[in-house]
Amino acid sequence: MEIAYWAIGWLSTKDGPGNRVVVYMQGCPVRCPWCHSPHSRFDISPLLFQKRLCHLCGKCEAVCPNQVHKVTPTEHFIDRDKCTYCGKCIFACPYSTVAASNSALSIPTVRQDTSELFELLRPQLDLVQKSGGITLSGGEALLQDKAAIEFLKLCRDYQVNTCVETSMLLPDSIYQEAAQYVDCWLLGFRQVYLPQDFESQTVRSNCKSQVAIFRQASNPRLIARLPVIREYTDREEQLCTFRDILLENEIMELEILPCNPHMNHYYELIGKEAELDLNQCIPSNEELENILKYFRHAGIQATRIN
Repeated sequence: MEIAYWAIGWLSTKDGPGNRVVVYMQGCPVRCPWCHSPHSRFDISPLLFQKRLCHLCGKCEAVCPNQVHKVTPTEHFIDRDKCTYCGKCIFACPYSTVAASNSALSIPTVRQDTSELFELLRPQLDLVQKSGGITLSGGEALLQDKAAIEFLKLCRDYQVNTCVETSMLLPDSIYQEAAQYVDCWLLGFRQVYLPQDFESQTVRSNCKSQVAIFRQASNPRLIARLPVIREYTDREEQLCTFRDILLENEIMELEILPCNPHMNHYYELIGKEAELDLNQCIPSNEELENILKYFRHAGIQATRIN
């Protein structure tokens, strides 16, 4: 069995058709400035620290073998570069639980082989088997291609609807291998709105090739996704290219995702500064409505996901 590195999943109605069990796979090949889960970029998440939950007891400092923690009567300092993810600080902290979101200290990455992951999620899969299915998200789920494909096959054999969210920046060979086990794709089209990669004709050719791969393997549902980040993904040239790609490839479903208002949360937890000013990049309701109208006018079924 392949080994998967993932973060705790939960039930969602916004990550694919119906009710979904969402598994967040670690690792991502891009560094979008508007990323709201920067901890998922790495193979293993950095140590997360919620300052407001820390009682400055110093038990983490006492057990850490690498001097990651320094606790004073008024402050808790963390040197994450020294962290080896041993978890001793988390187990020692009275206010922490491994992989729990309400912990002072946590490391959300779980390392399991795919069969263990499937058995762990089986009770949740039973709940959504008739009303939705499983979604692999990230990060970029297929960056761990062997583990992700093996897990998707287990879900397919169990007759669970499968969905994968992707940036569409991976090699075609990975998509070719995975496509036979995927019922629905959530397509990020990162090539369109990452400025350093934006070149209309090349992007359109690449997207056409990938969409063909998806459809050759089966008859999947294709849902495009557009994060609306003011001055980053809402430029007229980008929207025009995005619209043309959808029409050329007969992708008639589009989900508009407004900038996440909690984008800064995980930057704070990993001790980094957010890359964007949240106040400057959140679009107004009027701006979102205009983008919806733009795509609907072209005959594309565009909806807003909050």
